[in-house]
Amino acid sequence: MGFARDRDYPQLSHVEVIKKKLVENKAEVLFCVGKEQTFVATTIAVHNPFEFQKRDVGKPIQRKIFAISPRLARIMTNLAALRQGQVLLDPFCGVGTILQEALLAGAEVVGMDINNWCVEAATRNLNWLKNEYSLEDAKYRVVQGDILKLTEKIGREQVDCIVTEPDLGPALRQIPTKPYALRLIEKLKPLHYSFLEEAFRVLRKDGRLVTVSPYIKTRSEQPVTMQIGNKAAEIGYKTASIFREEFFTEKVTLAENLIGITSFVDTDERHKIGREVHVFQK
Repeated sequence: MGFARDRDYPQLSHVEVIKKKLVENKAEVLFCVGKEQTFVATTIAVHNPFEFQKRDVGKPIQRKIFAISPRLARIMTNLAALRQGQVLLDPFCGVGTILQEALLAGAEVVGMDINNWCVEAATRNLNWLKNEYSLEDAKYRVVQGDILKLTEKIGREQVDCIVTEPDLGPALRQIPTKPYALRLIEKLKPLHYSFLEEAFRVLRKDGRLVTVSPYIKTRSEQPVTMQIGNKAAEIGYKTASIFREEFFTEKVTLAENLIGITSFVDTDERHKIGREVHVFQK
């Protein structure tokens, strides 16, 4: 394949790999040349934006303003260290985006939402996913319920991991002042803190919780966050590192900077309220 002259590096994009069917044909060969060793490899998988787009805009029911993207939902299920056959719970499931990605990863999924419309929407979207991807053995259910009664609905120590996005506040038309952002955080704290306590009760030992708290931009350019780590530690959670030492082939500066990170921010210029994603372990 030829490369455009304005391309900095002669490497293929994921879209080119998919369109040319280079994975199926094992046709992209990589030569990684180092000071002491050289590796020869073939590409076995790439990010497929077309499939993510299908699951985003192709599902029967959508909720554009508050919905999490399939891309971030997949990242969060990966951070939960989800294994095939495990039970994943999303107690703020909305229209079921996180449940969809977990179902594709081979999990048994349980969704819950206080809004009955969301329960019906998530169920319909999961039915669509099962048919669209021929998931004959898919196990899933969605129930209506209040987060304050999560233990009552789900039972104690019944799920292997929880991946969810609680309420992040109202859709803002403009970037708020710092005092207003602080008031929003204080208003949301009771919900997030109560959820952390209930989630701890329904998680099995060593189970992971991947949850989101608001990251609010302000006019002073000083973001306001909830800082839920202290509350989580008080309840009994341990922080779980996103990147572990065994992920890296050798000691490099990048690895040293990444090891120990337990949260990250997902936002862009359009967002007034971004997402801070946290990883905890029981």
